[in-house]
Amino acid sequence: MKKTSKVLAIFMAVVSLAMPLAGCAKATGYEGRWIAIGGKMESLDGYMLSAEDVEGLEIELNKGGEGNLILAAEPEQLQWTLDENTVTFHVLDSDMEGIFDGDTLTIQDMLGAGMDIIFAREGSEAADAALQENTEEE
Repeated sequence: MKKTSKVLAIFMAVVSLAMPLAGCAKATGYEGRWIAIGGKMESLDGYMLSAEDVEGLEIELNKGGEGNLILAAEPEQLQWTLDENTVTFHVLDSDMEGIFDGDTLTIQDMLGAGMDIIFAREGSEAADAALQENTEEE
């Protein structure tokens, strides 16, 4: 009986120490807010989209593969997985892929609309330059 109590006590201690770690997902370094800064429309002979054209489009990436796609201030939940620098998103019953390159993220054929959209990490030089460009155009 004493041995059973000790084993149970050890088991409970291990479980109580492991429980807080169960919800922790490994950080990838890509978490945070990504702001659309431009893009290209293949369907219109590669027409380039400016930061103003894609204003209001953002992606929030959270630890654990969850996040939001923000379209005109309306968040839509998304799931994301990472394989090296290639990210796969599942949002609005659609899958799409993107590639991280430093502080930029390019999503090809975003939501099947024939547009490649370029995002920049919030606070990065690329994001700040796009915001400055928008301010100057107004």
